[in-house]
Amino acid sequence: MSHAVHTSSGNRYEVVLEDAPENCVSLVMKPDVREDYLNRGVWLVLLFGVWSTPDRAAIDLAVSLACDLQGCASVGIRPFDDPSEAAAWLPELPTTYGSPIWIVLKDGRLKDDLIGLHDKQELLEAVKSRC
Repeated sequence: MSHAVHTSSGNRYEVVLEDAPENCVSLVMKPDVREDYLNRGVWLVLLFGVWSTPDRAAIDLAVSLACDLQGCASVGIRPFDDPSEAAAWLPELPTTYGSPIWIVLKDGRLKDDLIGLHDKQELLEAVKSRC
């Protein structure tokens, strides 16, 4: 499993995942609205700052979590340049300026948000308690 972060047109970034589990998807940067599939089931969404090396390293952790969460939850990976970009698709997310941001959704409702670097076990517990 590997990934790459690319710049696309309009100064937007995208994550390209290779050989990732089926329950792990790359999400577009700065969407106008939340993707409908995020409103179904349990999701762990990693919001990572495109300018942050530790945030980019968290992508590998997100993909690894997807392997452990198969059958329980899906994992989405979304780049951002400014944390306020989340307001368009997740207005209930508290305004925060730390990163990365780990979001747990269940049927489209915000259940948890964890800011900063966290270990795998802590993130698994936050998600599995929602399955």
